[in-house]
Amino acid sequence: LGVDVDDAAFADAADRGNQVICLSALLTTTKPRMTQVIKHLQETGKTAKVVIGGAVITQSYADAIGADAFGEDAPGAVNAVKRALGLAN
Repeated sequence: LGVDVDDAAFADAADRGNQVICLSALLTTTKPRMTQVIKHLQETGKTAKVVIGGAVITQSYADAIGADAFGEDAPGAVNAVKRALGLAN
């Protein structure tokens, strides 16, 4: 969706049938934004899975904010999406 995307755009993406929303953070100052997006999606009843990653993100952070999966790098993100959708082996 891009950079500096508002909550409504993520909700709209879920409404358009996207099953997964991926969020990435490279700076610690952007990490709290992930929490806001997840909260908004939950509050608006969206069922899209949220996968997070990026240089400053960890599995424990993903767990703490309620993300559906975490990927530590690009291949890890692909596997995380598969896990979130129940497609992993």
